[in-house]
Amino acid sequence: MIKKTAAYSSRAHDSPITALAVSSSGRYVFTGAKDSTIRLSSISMGDNDADGNHSKEDNGCNNSSLCCEVLKFSKIAYSPISNIDLNTSNTKILISSGNSLIVQDIITSKSVKKIFDKRNWVENNDCKFLNDSLIVSVNNDNTLNFFDLKASTVKPIQSYKKAKDSLNCLAVSSNNYLVSTGSNDGNVYHFDLRSGFLYTDRLSKESETNPITSISLSNALLNNSLYPSFCLVGSLNTSLKMLDLNITSDINQKKTKKIEYLQRNTGTGFHILQSFKKSKRDTTYKIKAKFIQKKSDNFVISGSESGSVYIWNINPQSSCFYQLITSTENEKNIFLDAEYLPNFDYVVASNSNGCLYLWDQIYLNT
Repeated sequence: MIKKTAAYSSRAHDSPITALAVSSSGRYVFTGAKDSTIRLSSISMGDNDADGNHSKEDNGCNNSSLCCEVLKFSKIAYSPISNIDLNTSNTKILISSGNSLIVQDIITSKSVKKIFDKRNWVENNDCKFLNDSLIVSVNNDNTLNFFDLKASTVKPIQSYKKAKDSLNCLAVSSNNYLVSTGSNDGNVYHFDLRSGFLYTDRLSKESETNPITSISLSNALLNNSLYPSFCLVGSLNTSLKMLDLNITSDINQKKTKKIEYLQRNTGTGFHILQSFKKSKRDTTYKIKAKFIQKKSDNFVISGSESGSVYIWNINPQSSCFYQLITSTENEKNIFLDAEYLPNFDYVVASNSNGCLYLWDQIYLNT
């Protein structure tokens, strides 16, 4: 394991950063926070100190190598930001905030679409672009919703409500054929958008329920099929788990037995390929974990409640490849999200203190 201290930092918000998105170029970082603000940070590695060296991280998060500025948008959110997402061309930003979903044009700052749920108690927990016309979201009403941005109505064009509790997170496959969601009921729900087939993985035993807080789908497709090979799931009080989806065989089983709904008892370990352990289990916060989408899905990255960002090598033996820390190694420095930037071999992470941290020279050999 390689232990590495952050090289750069910057204060982006005055409240916990709850959403993080990085542009495809790796040069710009969009963040949303609990105080309803959205900011844009630029990563410039050319800032040197008086001795000609890169300026280093300081505890006050004041550093010129990560420059933050408020997006030139009007006040577009009035509740804490739960998630943000960028479309493929990085020209639009999707924001989930309270009972609202907001799509904004980044270049013109004009609003593209605003979707409000009339029920004030509804909270959108996650959102994603499917393409430039379609978005998907999950909420605490146990519902997965699909919206058409070109439609005149703000009502969803499709909804699924199979979960027994709040849906916290979602992931979309690289070809947009599969949407997976995680729920407080301890289940992962997979929706096949081509066949309309739904099945679930139960990660907890019947006697316990560990809320699912994070989910990610691999880019690698199963046996050259249309479906991802693996699903990475994070939940409270347990280690990260990588599931073998094997969706093709499940669909064949569905067609053979003519069933509409299939539950797999993942809690028995049948579909769990690997587990990834941190020095301390996450018990309170929604910590995001994901596959590093480089040349292949050989690495997994996650923040933690213990003041570190972890990178694991999937093969061999689920070994921890990097443990990324700050100079103080403060356990109160909770990292909620992290992204690996393959173009530059950097890692950028957001924490509960409103700061962005950046580690350089993170080399992942695939």
